[in-house]
Formats: sequence, structure tokens, C-alpha cells
Amino acid sequence: MSANLFHGDENCVGNITSCGTESLLLAMKTYREYRGKGDVIMCVTGHPGINKGCNYVGLNVVQIPTDEKKRMSVAHLKKAISSKTVVVVCSAPQYPNGVVDDVPELAKVCKSYGVPLHVDSAIGGYVLPFIEKLGKYKFKPWDFRVDGVTSINADIHKYGYAPKGASMLIYRNSTIRRNQYFSFATWPGGIYISPTAMGSRNGGCLSGGWGSLLHLGVEGFTSITAKVLEEVEKLVKFIKEDAELDLEAEPDSTIVSFHTKSFSCYLLADALEKRGLFVEKQSNPESIHMTIMPNHIGKVDNIIKAIKECIAEVKKNPSQYDLGSKAMYGMMAKIPDEAIT
Repeated sequence: MSANLFHGDENCVGNITSCGTESLLLAMKTYREYRGKGDVIMCVTGHPGINKGCNYVGLNVVQIPTDEKKRMSVAHLKKAISSKTVVVVCSAPQYPNGVVDDVPELAKVCKSYGVPLHVDSAIGGYVLPFIEKLGKYKFKPWDFRVDGVTSINADIHKYGYAPKGASMLIYRNSTIRRNQYFSFATWPGGIYISPTAMGSRNGGCLSGGWGSLLHLGVEGFTSITAKVLEEVEKLVKFIKEDAELDLEAEPDSTIVSFHTKSFSCYLLADALEKRGLFVEKQSNPESIHMTIMPNHIGKVDNIIKAIKECIAEVKKNPSQYDLGSKAMYGMMAKIPDEAIT
């Protein structure tokens, strides 16, 4: 079902993993076995799961900047790619700003060097196809329609609405995927073969993902996506019109990021948190991240009202809010300082 959704053909193969990070770790392991040790090129906006996977399997990370639209810079990829490049990883969309990288142009560069291109669509895989179907946003093709894309990962437990613990990793063909497997033949207990990182896992998450895709189907996903996009567009319109706020990038999906003009947006985030509205603080540059999900349908008007009131509160008395808090992914603001390097 997922291969069809991503315009794959009968040669596509894949595995269900536990999360996007495991999918990325396995992809890095696969390409190391397939191509040997060397460099992995990614954008600064790429998910840290790529860095983590490279760290685990001994690959060197080369990060390149974004272009003016916050997409992975094609010009910088042309400068960075070389005979040492094992794989290039792009995003559809990237998490910080919700924009889809220019996959066709990146793929052209990769093809000219014979380098694989992996698309991290953890947060987009089960929403971008339906955004396209609705004709809402005009991003370029990002999946197996693009010649040069060799693999894609997508989380069923995000916009596939499955329980946490279900992600998909799909390859264009089995020749690449065979490098993902680990085998050990001389153990007294017998031949050990493992397709993914986990030795054991909860099968409920897998069946939950399967059930979600079957239950909703294309019509169900399209209907939900349309309602979510109405809320996204409402939030984007408010940010563009508010004198204090600036949009970080024009979103291609359901992620909105913005910053404040006259004071630190972290103060605004802290003010919202005091009201029970938890938003993610981002850095480089400082910004606020909001991922709009189905549970936000019908609630964005209240969120906008809270943002307006919090802006007024911060401007009136900024000292009541804590600027010592950190920009942390996944709402993990309670991690001790000694754990952060």
C-alpha cells in the first residue's frame, strides 16, 4: 500500500520499522554496506536521526545549508558531492519549516555522480500525497516518480494515525535492500538473520498501522488532510497579517514556523506554555514550530487568540518569563545540562 502511495513499482521492497530514527539508522547501514564507508551529505535542516545513524555505522556527515526558500541548496550539493559520497539524504518535508526539498534537482546531481538519494519523509509520507490530491500546494514530485530516488522512509504513526511504533522504509529494488539485513551463520543456536534493528518488537503497532491505512483509505486520508489544511491556512494567514510575527518559510505541508520581531520568541513560547499550549522552540534561527494535526481541527482560532494575548503579556512584562529555557526537539526540556553535548 505504501509503495503504491509513493508511486513505486513492482520492484519496490521494504520493511516496517519502529520509528523514523530506526528507518534512518537502517538506511545508513544499508548504504554503507552497498557503497562502502565515506560521506553522507544532508542539509542542516535534515533530521538528527541521520546524524545518529551515521554515528552508529561509522559514516562521516557533511552538512550543507538551505537556499533562500529553506530548501536543501542544490548549488551547495554540487560543490559538496564527490567520489567519497555514499548517499545524499533530503527531506519531504524538512521538520523545522515544513518545506519539501527540491527532489528532482537534487536527484539530477546525484544521478550525474552515480550516488543514491534517500528521501526522509517521516512526517510527510502519509500527508503529502493527499495534499497533492487536493491540489493545495505546488511542491515538486518527491517520491519514486523521480528518477534517482532510491529509498524513502515514512512514519505510519504520524499522519498515518497509527499507534507509536510503526514506520516504513522502502527501497526501489531488492538489490539495495539486501544490504539492510544482518546475518550470522556460526552461532551454535543456528543461523541468525535480522532484517531490522530490533530483535523483538510489539506486533500491535504493525497491525495498528495496517488497520489505520485500511480503515481510512484514500478517501478518508484526503478528507482529514483537507480539514487540517484549513487550520494550517488560517494560522499562516494570521502570522502574515500580525505586525509582531514573521513566517519562517511558506509551508508545503502541515508544519508552520515563525518568529517574533521585537522580542525573543522563546518568551512567547514560555507564555503559551503557562496557558497549557506547548510549542517547540527552534534555534538557528530562533523560531516557534507548530505541527497541525487532526486533534487541532476547530481549535486554531483559540490558539490564535492565545498567541495574540501572550504577545501583549510579554510586551507588557517580559521579566515574568524564563529566557533560560532551551530549544529542544520533542518537548524534552527537562533533560539535564550534563546530557547535552
